[in-house]
This record gives sequence, C-alpha cells and structure tokens, in this order.
Amino acid sequence: MGLNNSIDNFKAFYSSGFASPTKYRVETKPPGSQTMEWYPDSITLPSRSFQVFTDTIYGTHKQFPYKQQFNDEIVMTLNLSQNNAEREYFEGWMSGIVGFNNVPNLDMIKIRENSLSIRLTTPDSKTVTGEFTVYGAYPSSIIPSNYSYGMQNEVAKLQVTFNYYKYRYHSQQVNTEQQVNTDLIYHKLDENRGWYE
Repeated sequence: MGLNNSIDNFKAFYSSGFASPTKYRVETKPPGSQTMEWYPDSITLPSRSFQVFTDTIYGTHKQFPYKQQFNDEIVMTLNLSQNNAEREYFEGWMSGIVGFNNVPNLDMIKIRENSLSIRLTTPDSKTVTGEFTVYGAYPSSIIPSNYSYGMQNEVAKLQVTFNYYKYRYHSQQVNTEQQVNTDLIYHKLDENRGWYE
C-alpha cells in the first residue's frame, strides 16, 4: 500500500496505532519435546541480508545478490523464577545436544523443523500481528549472569543465545487470499531450488 504526502492518508494508515516493541511472546520446541511458551524480558529479532557477487561494469562496481544470508544469532533474556526452572530447561536442552562426556547428538538440531517462534501482538496482547518462524534453532550458549548482594531489589535474569538455520516472517494483517499467494510463491521456489536452500 502506497502513501502520499496527505496528512489525512497518513492518519488513516496509522489509525489503528503503531506497533509496540513490548508486546510479544515466544515458543520453543526442542525436537521430540513439547512446546513451551515464554514471555521474556527482551529478545532480539532475527535479521537477514544477501551474499553478493561484485562485478565491475565499465569501471563501476556493481553488487548482485545471489544467496540469502541470515544473522544466525538471537538473544533472549528471561526473568528467573524462584526455583530456576528456566535455567534447568535450557541446561537440559543443551545437554541433549552435546552430553557431559562431549558426545554430540545431532538429532537435536533439525534444520527443517520449527523449533522457535516469536509472535508479535497488538497492545492488548489478544491478536497476533506477525510471526517469525525460526528453523533449526537451538541454544548455543548461556551468557554469564551477575549475582551480587547489592542487587537485592533486582530480579535475577537468564540470557540465552540461539543459533538457527533460517527463518520466515509471516504477517497476520493480510487477507486469506494474499497469504495463500505468498505461500504458493514459497512452495514454487522450494520446488525449483530444493527445500528452502
């Protein structure tokens, strides 16, 4: 949808308000496990760019994109409950990937499965407006936490870094026909180039 310089059009376009960076929820699902829902204190959204081929045309450098490139790191910060259940969950997930004796279990990393979802919501938290579906995500590190006797009025937190393969973003503010057309485009690309390569 295009916008012109009309103030009325500007007001009409944003009549439902602006997106809030404080309304979101997260779901994780390790391979073979149940889905867990989280309301983290903060989370970084996934991002993407292109790998490019640089060519020189008549003395001018021109870059041509040829491959998708994903920033493969998401950082989630959780408030810890009294029994540290959040820490136990992610410690267990990481131990399932590589055990105490350093035996890897690559079945715990499946690049074709959705293991992390980030849902953006309206200010009343009732309606999902967009979703990041993240494939092959797994906790790659638990960031060191600071504890101090001087932090009596603060909440203990846990920071977890996720690595992932790729993601797709789906906007929920479109009609059914538009969503189907978008999915058809993805499926057509997948048929031509293999699964999401």
